[in-house]
Amino acid sequence: MRLTKVAAPVAVLVASLVVGDAQAEFIQLGAGAIRGRTILLDEGSTLEYRADGSYVYSLGDRVSRGKWRIGANGAVCVDFERGGGRCDIYLEQNGSLYLRNSRGNQFKVRFAR
Repeated sequence: MRLTKVAAPVAVLVASLVVGDAQAEFIQLGAGAIRGRTILLDEGSTLEYRADGSYVYSLGDRVSRGKWRIGANGAVCVDFERGGGRCDIYLEQNGSLYLRNSRGNQFKVRFAR
């Protein structure tokens, strides 16, 4: 993997990944891209990254709250009020947004309007 810094306020890194014979380039999004935004996942959950640093995850009646921050390597980290936490990386490729979690799973997501 080759990482190169880019000059854009919301993009942190460009990662060029070779998978099989194909090469895909991703732009890693930073705090400026998600501050004050809500992310929607296909299964119906929402991830709110509020401008004040608070975080709200909701899926149906289930709600988890915490604080979000930018962690190591530009990852978006959440420290939950009830303990524990996680760090995710948001990537953009050709206008599509992806979340890559700490387990390496990648999910296509979108910003709420």
